[in-house]
Amino acid sequence: MMPRLAERFRVVAVDPRGAGHSDKPADGYDTTTLAAELHLLIRQLGHERLAVERLAAPLRPVTERIVGAVLPDRGHYVPEARPDALLDHLLPFLDS
Repeated sequence: MMPRLAERFRVVAVDPRGAGHSDKPADGYDTTTLAAELHLLIRQLGHERLAVERLAAPLRPVTERIVGAVLPDRGHYVPEARPDALLDHLLPFLDS
């Protein structure tokens, strides 16, 4: 989905410390620290508004900038075999 969204929007995939295959750090691996690092990244990218996934609560200092949130695994299932079907409906909404 990211390549298709990137045709119209700036898409940033963040790889926070301790996520994926990287080792868990000895410290700084809490939601408050991770959210602060995400906030710093957003500021460095020059964004005023953002949509977040999962870390909304620790981002309270910037809640006035949050315009959306992604809540994974909540409801409607989109078949992995047809991700374009979702984008066909999602892109007109995002363009509005």
